[in-house]
Amino acid sequence: PADDLVTRPRRIKDPAEVELLAQAARVADVGLQAALEVTRPGISEQQLSAAGTAAALAAGADFVRYFRVHSSAWTMLSFRWPQATARRLREGEPLFYDIIGARLGYQFDVLRTVITGDGDGAGSESGGPAGGRPRVAELRRLADATVACLEAVLARCRPGVTVAELIAVARDTADRHGFGRYLAPLLGHGIGLETVEEPLLMPGVDDRLEAGMVLCIEPAIRVPGLGGFSIEEEIVVEDGEPRVLTQTPRLPEVGRSIQHPSSEE
Repeated sequence: PADDLVTRPRRIKDPAEVELLAQAARVADVGLQAALEVTRPGISEQQLSAAGTAAALAAGADFVRYFRVHSSAWTMLSFRWPQATARRLREGEPLFYDIIGARLGYQFDVLRTVITGDGDGAGSESGGPAGGRPRVAELRRLADATVACLEAVLARCRPGVTVAELIAVARDTADRHGFGRYLAPLLGHGIGLETVEEPLLMPGVDDRLEAGMVLCIEPAIRVPGLGGFSIEEEIVVEDGEPRVLTQTPRLPEVGRSIQHPSSEE
């Protein structure tokens, strides 16, 4: 197809493009940090989205297409409209932030999930699509499994590795933690001038990683009655270990400041 004449060459980024994507990722980190710092029980999803969006724009974003904030049982859904609601956070529930936008034309797409304190979170009474009162201990086990999946996949992100191999690594890791059946099929995608570019990391894709690819790696585990947990890192495929562009901690603490390098570096 004619599309291949454009999409295939864009899979591999030159050093200047990698630097632009790194700068874009730092803008996303700034937006995430702004939302994390003000996260607390009682604040609304909309207030968190507004804080993160404003900070990313102030840090140099061309625009923020979405700053999704999903709390409680809504973490089961990767997409929802509106992107953030007036729902106020409660103690001890899952919450994810997904920031998507661009800086100097190059996209960013970064996601983090947190647990809002140590108390019991609400389920069906909280306005989400599923019921239940998630227990914090179970959520922490879910968080640990998601981090393990991410780190196992990152360790295999080298030139020549197939998409099928990455899917198998994620699945095996989730299985060992008791969550294999709940692992979402999409493991990640390329990113560049568009938010979603080739390659798609999902079952049935016959493709291999190549040096110079910039990827979003985003394992997601969604357990009915408990909630969903996902972490999305942006990486550059290199001859050795991948270079991770995103710098927000994988399991960040809410209400704390995290120092990041300037987005203008």
